[in-house]
Parts: sequence; structure tokens; C-alpha cells
Amino acid sequence: MESDEAAGRARQRDLVRRGYDRISLAYRSDDGAAALSSLRRARRLVPAARFVQADMAALQLSPASADAVVAFYSLIHVPVTDQQELFPRIRCWLRPGGYFLAIVGAWRWTGTAPYLGAEMYWDHADTATYLRWLQAARLTPIWHRYIPEGSSGHTLVLAGAS
Repeated sequence: MESDEAAGRARQRDLVRRGYDRISLAYRSDDGAAALSSLRRARRLVPAARFVQADMAALQLSPASADAVVAFYSLIHVPVTDQQELFPRIRCWLRPGGYFLAIVGAWRWTGTAPYLGAEMYWDHADTATYLRWLQAARLTPIWHRYIPEGSSGHTLVLAGAS
């Protein structure tokens, strides 16, 4: 039986999925009409790619099956508890010498707000906390950079799997 806390985190992740489905065309306006949830649009835009639709907090991949994992602006929409639990799994997915490149928070913040016409959820720790979590997961930070965005910003971090 799922705990109330886990069910709440799942609802927050689902809010983000629905929000991005709704604003998909605001990110890339073209003649596609399919929602991201159906993956038809993504497959049309990048036909050679292999797509997996899943809740990243629940995704299971084979150990050492990936050369790299990239998470641009996705982790910051996942509750921090789920993020912290995800890093060791990402390390497991990576082959030795693999890389993890991600946008994470620059400072601690959580909340919901309208974004491009859809209600959206964010949750992130500060940069120092992310660097500690990555090291604890055996993902060695190689470099990190602050990425300013208007009056706010995020951190881009590259970590390696040894």
C-alpha cells in the first residue's frame, strides 16, 4: 500500500506531466498536434530515437545499459525526496566512464505556479546539496555552472561514473 507521502509525490509528478502535455507547442511550435503523453509528436520530430514514456521516479533500466543520462529541466519538477532516491539508480544505469548531465536547483525552493498557461510544480535543493547527493551516489561531479534565467537561475552539472 502506497504511503500518503508517496501518493502526494506521485500527484505532484503527474501535475507536471499534464502541464507539459498542455504546453508542448509553446516549447516547439510546429504543425504537430499530438500531446507529448502520446509520444507521437516526439517520434515524428526525432524518428531515429528510442523513446520510453515513464515516471522518472519509477523508471527501471538495466544496470550499465547507458553511456549517458541527460535530465534538462526535468529533475526540478520531481519532489526532492524522489530526486535523492533517483541518483543511485542513475549511477547503476551508467556504464563505467558514463556521464550524467543535468539541470538542478541553484537554491532550495518548492512550490506551484502557472507556467505558460498550465499549473506547474517545482522542487529543488541548492547546488551544494546536489553535489553531495551525487557524490553519495558515486557520481563524481566534474564541473557545475550557474545558468541565469531572467530573475532566477539553475545549475548545470556534469558528473561521471567511475
